[in-house]
Amino acid sequence: MVRHRGQHAFWSAGLDTRHIAGRDTRQRALLLARFADRIVPYPELNRALVSYQANRFVPLLRWFRYKEGFSYALVQSIIQKLELVPGKLLDPFAGVGTALLAARDFGWQPLGIELLPIGPWILKTWLSAEQISP
Repeated sequence: MVRHRGQHAFWSAGLDTRHIAGRDTRQRALLLARFADRIVPYPELNRALVSYQANRFVPLLRWFRYKEGFSYALVQSIIQKLELVPGKLLDPFAGVGTALLAARDFGWQPLGIELLPIGPWILKTWLSAEQISP
């Protein structure tokens, strides 16, 4: 395999095993060792909870799959785990408003900022749909 100086291979036979996907795992191990006393593992933070996947079970949030977002349950979990007292929540990258809706449901006063117009449009749609009586 021919590479130019400074160019990393993602994988090749005989590649130094410290390099995986172009990342130096030795440096990662040093960082983990340095901050080991501050890192607390939470096994409940699995991919489904952290990603938008868990929202497929939330009535309004399952209407629009926003792959860049995270789950409503994650926000609830963090608020409960940290025993946060309701106040104001600023989400500077609000996306479709998952954190805003979850915080609101816990008695917070949410404020979100989103650059892409699809985010506020989806959030307004969800808020409007909540006002409809079955």
